[in-house]
Amino acid sequence: MFTDIQFDENKLNAKLQKRLLWLLVLTGCVANMIGFLSNVVLFGMTTPTIICGICELIVIACGVAGIGFGKQKSATVIMVTVFALIEFPFLFYVYGANMGVYLILGIVALAIYFPRPYHVPVIVVTILLDILVVVLSYFFPSGMEEMSKESQFGTMLCSFLIVASSTAIMLCILIHQYMVQRSQIFSISQQLEYAANHDALTEVYNRRYLMNTLKQWMSMEHKHFLVALIDIDDFKKINDTYGHVYGDEVLAQLARLMQQEIDGKGIAARYGGEEFMLLFEKADRKMAMDILKRISDGLGEFSNKTRQITITFSGGMEEYRTDARIDELFRNADKKLYQAKSSGKNQVIY
Repeated sequence: MFTDIQFDENKLNAKLQKRLLWLLVLTGCVANMIGFLSNVVLFGMTTPTIICGICELIVIACGVAGIGFGKQKSATVIMVTVFALIEFPFLFYVYGANMGVYLILGIVALAIYFPRPYHVPVIVVTILLDILVVVLSYFFPSGMEEMSKESQFGTMLCSFLIVASSTAIMLCILIHQYMVQRSQIFSISQQLEYAANHDALTEVYNRRYLMNTLKQWMSMEHKHFLVALIDIDDFKKINDTYGHVYGDEVLAQLARLMQQEIDGKGIAARYGGEEFMLLFEKADRKMAMDILKRISDGLGEFSNKTRQITITFSGGMEEYRTDARIDELFRNADKKLYQAKSSGKNQVIY
């Protein structure tokens, strides 16, 4: 079935931004909740614990604003900025090397989420800030938390859990999104290919595909085949008498009959207007004439049933032999079609 393909780039971008925002909110909530609870257990309600709690609230607020009120871009920028430029550097300064993976996670988040083309300068600034924090933590330790051996182990374990869970969620959703988009792209590609090769009204092949097929067949050595150019008799009168809607129905019905009868033996294509062309893979005149007779009978039956009239067509058939040209093939078929029209219509001249 022919599909009318339409693209709304803004709608697609908004949909993608919303999905990415869901991903960021989910990973941010999970990571900050784990960090907040682990800090409460290990250190109590200290400044780092409060910072984690505040960041959790920021994530929730941005999620509500972005998902609920359509502020996806602003919510995303706020969250990744808070993570990469405030929360992660602060936690590293407080807890030291155990938080190093957070700095990397912040840069990854900026690379994925920050709007183009601003992500590159922001990433550069973040890297410079991280370097500064690393140097400060080495020469001027914060001393905010007493890091015993047990608390260091707990901090390292919690950091691993946070980064591992966040990364796993992020990768799983991104991979799922990639698979969905790949499927959509494949589907769109098939629709575009169909649209490029088929006539929109009749759904048989169009002239472009017809010409490509003819060139391919003519490039084969010792290839002999038949072409039949057919034209509906008195089609203008049909349109004038019964309307163009019915005229379109006649074209579509003729195309269906052609496709049904020639299936596996060649191709049917709309040549232009009420003209169609059949390509028969084998130069079998009797087979071709039998097929055209069945198509003619089917068209007559359709028109008798729908308007109590008999619609017919005329045609010219030509055989292709090696070294003939396409223009010669068409010209000869067209001459025979003209002869069929001139000598009474409702016939195919070979």
